[in-house]
Amino acid sequence: MSRTLQRWIGTTLACLVGALGASQAGAIETERVAVTATSTPFDAAIDPGAYGYLEDEYLVSGTGNVYEYDAAGAVRVRTHDVPYRSRILVRRPPPHRFRGVVLVELLNPTAGYDIDFEWHNTRKLLVREGYAWVGVTIKDTAIDFLKDWDPARYGTLAMSDRGLAYDLFAQVAALLRERNDPENPLRGYRVDVVVGTGYSQSADYLTTFSNEFHDTALAAGGRHAFDGYLHTGGNGAARRLNSTDPELFIDDRRFNRVAAPLMRVQSETEVGIFFYSSATTRQPDSPTFRVYEIAGGSHADAETLERTGEVAARDLGLPVLPACQDPLSPLAVGPVHRSALANLVRWIRTGTPPPPSRWIELDGDGLVVRDGDGNAVGGIRLPPIDVPLGTFEPGNIGPLPCPLAGSFYAFDPATLGVLYPSHGRYVSRVVSSALDNVRAGYLLPGDALGYVVEAARSSVGH
Repeated sequence: MSRTLQRWIGTTLACLVGALGASQAGAIETERVAVTATSTPFDAAIDPGAYGYLEDEYLVSGTGNVYEYDAAGAVRVRTHDVPYRSRILVRRPPPHRFRGVVLVELLNPTAGYDIDFEWHNTRKLLVREGYAWVGVTIKDTAIDFLKDWDPARYGTLAMSDRGLAYDLFAQVAALLRERNDPENPLRGYRVDVVVGTGYSQSADYLTTFSNEFHDTALAAGGRHAFDGYLHTGGNGAARRLNSTDPELFIDDRRFNRVAAPLMRVQSETEVGIFFYSSATTRQPDSPTFRVYEIAGGSHADAETLERTGEVAARDLGLPVLPACQDPLSPLAVGPVHRSALANLVRWIRTGTPPPPSRWIELDGDGLVVRDGDGNAVGGIRLPPIDVPLGTFEPGNIGPLPCPLAGSFYAFDPATLGVLYPSHGRYVSRVVSSALDNVRAGYLLPGDALGYVVEAARSSVGH
């Protein structure tokens, strides 16, 4: 073998090893933190035992790299082996009920503290199917909050650069696959599908992670740490690689290009009123991509606000619901999140493609097109907007989160009388809408039944 060929092989191998090692799981240590009369996890679930789940909190320690983009736009390591110490929440069924799927969520830090939006949006499906959920604290601001909230419990947490979130996320997911690793919080559970998810700001982190690190985020044996991604409530942006990089607001790296199944779920709020509208990153369907836009849906609907508000009231003494000027939108986005997750898991396991994307209709100025009732045209049309009792708008008035909460303006009795002259007619139309959504694959049967029961119990048409 010539020296030139030897040097070429050596250089090639070094590049491959460097690339594969960029965000591979390194050694990660976990420490379970006990619940006591005076110390409990922040953002703990409300009574997980009521539906047969167990919850534990772990401090996680390891080292990760901080990355940057080179002049050609490729990812490279800026600083190697930076120590971190964060925390994860683990919610799981007993082992005999576990069905092999783990949803790993980048906890949302926009409020300055962690919120587990996708747990709330998908919990009904997770519990019914016996899936586990793991929430990961990923941002320095959330860690600083935890240290102030309970110094005794969280005082050792540290994250010197928010860019460490990417290796932290990869390492946690890879560890969950190691059934016999004593550090694994799911030790003894046979994990076969790991889905990464993030809501709102965390969805932007998920875009960067899936685009830049999916191929190098590997578990033992070379398997990808993640099998697919559920990207929800995000805008048309990605996140920077480190604390000093510029944000990727107007950049091609905002587009999803991972070679793994990825589903985006957007409410009308993200499509219609976000400054960086999610519509600016619309992409055609592909063998690995779908996007579902929910007509009438809001970034923070009443159901989501109530669920997350109960936790905030318990842990922070805040009001359960914000004081918004107009009635909160009752159209919940959770049913579409659950159907998307179910479709995604089937896509990963069997290769069966999910239903095609559905987009809300926009006019030439990028504004949402509205029908005669004032509701959005196109998109996924759940029964509340397909058989409306009023007008759904994607924003509200008042302090945060009101501008993202959505609002609802009920039709007057005369209008309702014209639309639904009898109770039976109203219920039959709801049934028809629910069945159409189930047949199309945008709604699960259990959620469809909920709409029908609600309609049957209503006074509409009486």
